[in-house]
Amino acid sequence: SFLISQPEIPQASRWSDLERLNKERDLIGIYLSAHPLDDYEFILRYICSADTLKLQDLDSMNGRDITFGGMVTAVREGQTKRGSPYTIFKIEDYMGSFEIALFSEDSINFGKYARLGLSIYIEARVQPKRYRQEEMEIKISTINMLSEVKDKLVSKITLQIPLNALNNTTVTELSALTKNNIGNSLLYFNIIGEEPNMNLKLFSRSAKIQVNKKLIDYLKDDLQIDFKIN
Repeated sequence: SFLISQPEIPQASRWSDLERLNKERDLIGIYLSAHPLDDYEFILRYICSADTLKLQDLDSMNGRDITFGGMVTAVREGQTKRGSPYTIFKIEDYMGSFEIALFSEDSINFGKYARLGLSIYIEARVQPKRYRQEEMEIKISTINMLSEVKDKLVSKITLQIPLNALNNTTVTELSALTKNNIGNSLLYFNIIGEEPNMNLKLFSRSAKIQVNKKLIDYLKDDLQIDFKIN
């Protein structure tokens, strides 16, 4: 009899989280284990004034300053017939995707953010196009990476707690949560009494908190505690 040696399994470099998630979407059509934007979900849902679904109806936002964000999933670059640069990129969030076109100076100033896989935060204004006033466009004023601005965008968080839910367990959990998530956001409490107009508003002078996915997930899972950001 012959001994058959077991084949060696070659060492492969570990995929990054983004690579793994992109493979999941390529193979089965959806992100399965997580979403690439999960670290910024609370910014997209509670800070941004628009999302890619709302951007499908720009007419309803004419003249408004808006903020939105997402991940860049497609990019095209080139020059117009007159030799001006342009950048067209697609941004994706939890609601869908939207394509944005940058021309001339906007392409020069903001095109560097149109890179596959980048998660970005955009401030813009919805306005009529210069030569076709009946059509709306997004005029971008600033673009930043979400990783760089997420902690700066949340100035405060207010926890709304019914008085009858304010027990030792809740106080202990909230105390641990603030100690484990020290940050720069102000922490307010709104204690809601059982009688009308019997609310008590409190402000924590000693504790500032980092608003992140872990904190938001905890608050969303607690049916008795509501919250408001900024």
